[in-house]
Parts: sequence; C-alpha cells; structure tokens
Amino acid sequence: MQSSFKYFLLFVCFCFTATACTKKTNERITDTSQLMKIIEIYKSPCFGKCPVYTLSIYDNGLATYEGKINTDLKGMNQRFLSDTEFSSIKAAFKKSNWMSLKDNYPSGVSDLPKKVITYHTKEQSKKVVGDMKLPEVVNAIVLQLDAIAKNGNWIHVETTTEEKMGDNNNPIIENEILVDFKDGISAEEFIKEFATYDLKIKKQVVPNSSIYLLEFNPEKIKPAYMLNTLKNNKQIKVAEFNKRVSERGIEN
Repeated sequence: MQSSFKYFLLFVCFCFTATACTKKTNERITDTSQLMKIIEIYKSPCFGKCPVYTLSIYDNGLATYEGKINTDLKGMNQRFLSDTEFSSIKAAFKKSNWMSLKDNYPSGVSDLPKKVITYHTKEQSKKVVGDMKLPEVVNAIVLQLDAIAKNGNWIHVETTTEEKMGDNNNPIIENEILVDFKDGISAEEFIKEFATYDLKIKKQVVPNSSIYLLEFNPEKIKPAYMLNTLKNNKQIKVAEFNKRVSERGIEN
C-alpha cells in the first residue's frame, strides 16, 4: 500500500506541475534512420562558456538539435522547419557555391570555438571548418542556422544524464511509464495495440482508478519514443516516466 501511495503522489505532482494535465502536442517524434541528412553544423567548446551543440537538417524538413554544454536545450530535440525556413536555408547553400569553398579556414587563435558545417547532396558532401576567418557567405549561413537552433517549438526526445536524475535526485525509470487513461478505456485492451514493444501492465497504481504503471522493452523502442507515443494517444489523459523514490528506512 505504501508503494502504491508513492506512485500516486509522483503522478499527482506531475499533473499539478505540468502546464496542463491533458494538454498534448500534435507533433510526433520522427525516426531519422531512413532520412537523408543534408545540412549539419557543429559548434565546439572554447575556454569560456560557448554553447556546444549539433544541429542537423534532413531532406524532409526535419531538424534535430543536440544540446551538449552551455545550451538552453539539453539532449536530443526535434522539430520540423517551416516552409520558409527550409526553402531559405537550402537556397543559401545552393547560392554559396559550397563545393568550391576551402575545407579549412584557420585563424591561428586556439581558444575560439570551431564551427564545422557540412552540406550533403546525393552526389557529394563538403565539410567546411573555421572560426573567425570564415568567408562572409559561410558566416551568413551560420547566422541562419543559429536562428533555426534558437527558434521554433522543439520536442525533447532524449534525455541527458542530468535529466535522467530527475527532480530532487529521483532518477527516472526509462522502461516504466505512469499513465492516466480516459474514462471507459480498458488498460488490458489498450496494451494489445503495442504488443510489438512488449508493453505490459506492471500494476494498477491506485485500486479502482484509471492510473496504471506500464512497462515495455527499451530494446524494441527508445524510451522517449514510447513516452511520446503514449502522450499523443487519444485514449490517454497524461503519461510520464516513473521515478525511483528513495526514502529513509525504505528500500526500493
């Protein structure tokens, strides 16, 4: 009973701290394994607090942003570019005569952050590396990519080590998700839709309630993908990773 109460408290805390318990994004996480990457920029560390991240853009307009150090966005994030953003950045590369640029533009200053920009076509790829000595045409493209990185509604898809620790150092359990089903939904019938991922009911958190603890196989689907899938399912009010709770005198 004590264990069930802990699960219940965690779930209630999530509901009250979220912007809205039933608010869901219409976006979906996209698997990039079958997509062609056409643009990528990596910004390296420096001796100060320079943002370190990788921004990638794919042939269908999907962008991924992996924030590493000194960035507002942490871990892996995704969003689709607007038609204007996508057409504009593709046009900028085409007009730049990118394939004719030099591979490296060194400045000789060791503590400046490096920018590594790669452009891919079906025929070839070209990487340009530099810092303060980059040509104007490259700097203009970097500014466009910076704007893409800083704007838009990014969807968080993979957590960093720090985020996995959770609030108050309660680490998340990545193969367990707490869900609150909508009225009239059978949890037993629901999980059959996701048999491919070995989705199972671990327990009903509170007897005679719609709140369940589900578990799945993280080798068959990434935890962030599973969570996003459940959050966007019309049969579920809210979903969140379970967290490991430690209390004095209680072993989990």
